Amino acid sequence: ECCVLPISPDECCVLPISPASVVCCLYLQRVLCVAYISVNVVCCLSPQAHLTSLKSKLQKAARRQFPLTRLTACSSSPGAHWRDQLAGLFSTDCVKALEESLDVHQEDALLLGVGNDQQVLELLGKTRLELADQLESQGLRVRESGFHFLWVVDFPLFVAGEGAPESTHHPFTHPHPDDVHLLRQQPLEVRSLHYDLVLNGCEVGGGSVRIHDPLLQGQVLDYLGVDQGPLQHLLDALSSGCPPHAGIALGIQPLLSLMCRADSIRDVIAFPKTLEGRDPMSGAPVPISEQEQKLYHIRSLAPVDDTWAESAQ
Repeated sequence: ECCVLPISPDECCVLPISPASVVCCLYLQRVLCVAYISVNVVCCLSPQAHLTSLKSKLQKAARRQFPLTRLTACSSSPGAHWRDQLAGLFSTDCVKALEESLDVHQEDALLLGVGNDQQVLELLGKTRLELADQLESQGLRVRESGFHFLWVVDFPLFVAGEGAPESTHHPFTHPHPDDVHLLRQQPLEVRSLHYDLVLNGCEVGGGSVRIHDPLLQGQVLDYLGVDQGPLQHLLDALSSGCPPHAGIALGIQPLLSLMCRADSIRDVIAFPKTLEGRDPMSGAPVPISEQEQKLYHIRSLAPVDDTWAESAQ
């Protein structure tokens, strides 16, 4: 079983070490997220050893990348119970709620993140993958083979930005029909019709249903503080009668690199570029000859290097 964290939804990383091993995420009272992994049956490796080496690395990452979070690690051993280790950090009721929610056994290790909602989720998503990498470096099979696709849906329509709300996707994304009534009173609770396609933890496509109602589009723009003047042509077009519509963009190259198990995406790019921006297959960019310019009715304003001009001819 695996409760995939919202960030880095890698379904092939389920840590199937034994039937007793589980990764899960607990969201408690809107302030506490817990990433929990049972490693008590990982051969003869000590969970505390995994926890100690990983804790330092992740805490440094938390301070640097997620400054609004705090990562706490603890374990349950004969000499120290995890409840006692958390007693100085959380209230008795909070620790009790954790104990009731998590089936913690002897020698289990826990990693807890506290702080800003979004940053905690990102930190725990990173924690989950880092732990999987560490276990695999010890020769343990953690990730399942094969291709594991999933759709990520129900994104929030807005996120709280610095000083003003922002669109999670773009300001033309349609709100979820069940949440439209929340736009005026609880806009940050509104879900969007935005979707991502993920393969083995990597995004390979994404898109959304677009707003086709001019009044709804104006309401979203007003909430975001966007001047409607430059977008009046869009609102006029919607007012003329626009059918419901949606779109999706697929990342063919990331998809192929995963399916081909390529070491680098450059291995599947049809026309890879050098660091100088040149195409080694076609030689582009190069100036074109006068004859080719006449053929396409264009004129080059850049000075023509004689060597390049000769090669183009």
